[in-house]
Amino acid sequence: MPPAADGSRVLRPSTLDRLALRCQTARHWPLPTGADSTLPPAAAQALADLLPVLICGEASAERAFEHLLLRLESRVDPSLSAALAGVAADEQRHGDWLDALRAALPAPTSDQPGRRALRFLLGLVCDDPALHLARVAALDAAVCRVLAEVGAAGRPIAAAPALAQVFRDIRRDEGRHVRIARRAALALGLDITVMTRERLAVTAAFAALLSDQAAAFAALGVDPVRLEQRIARPA
Repeated sequence: MPPAADGSRVLRPSTLDRLALRCQTARHWPLPTGADSTLPPAAAQALADLLPVLICGEASAERAFEHLLLRLESRVDPSLSAALAGVAADEQRHGDWLDALRAALPAPTSDQPGRRALRFLLGLVCDDPALHLARVAALDAAVCRVLAEVGAAGRPIAAAPALAQVFRDIRRDEGRHVRIARRAALALGLDITVMTRERLAVTAAFAALLSDQAAAFAALGVDPVRLEQRIARPA
């Protein structure tokens, strides 16, 4: 990916077009050019280092909801089944966006964050679909908070409108996913105290996973300590 004259890293227009076309709100996007489509080199590298965790999470959630849908179709009402199918479709779209973004960024400095994220996500899987849904909901809620911090006004991603729109759209979808997953878990009989316990366990493990990326978050203008506190905050 060629640098701009000022040293910023320019996202290829074809990549931005692909992201925009796949976005639910594509009609609201300005197609960025020039300074609107740049990230400072340090921010571009930091985002590249964080993306493996986000991509791994989306891929895992996509498979989880597809699998859960097959198991639950006869156990939940049709409207809830349709909502779960919509979540699976959203997760596939998110994965496409993030894959396209990854192609426009430098290579991660290490493959270890992605490996650790995969181990973490495999640990969320369980035979009880209600429990699995509760864990996915907890993770999606935590991801929403990460995206809110990374894309906040005044930070590098907020200065790149196309990237900021991608993150806002994913955050909006994930907030809806949290509500659907919790509703499905409760419909399957999960006790609210168990859901709370699982939320605390998942958010603590996710915060620990992200703590290894403190330098990348700092390069994106995010205080890692504040981020950990926000992730752990009750939903």
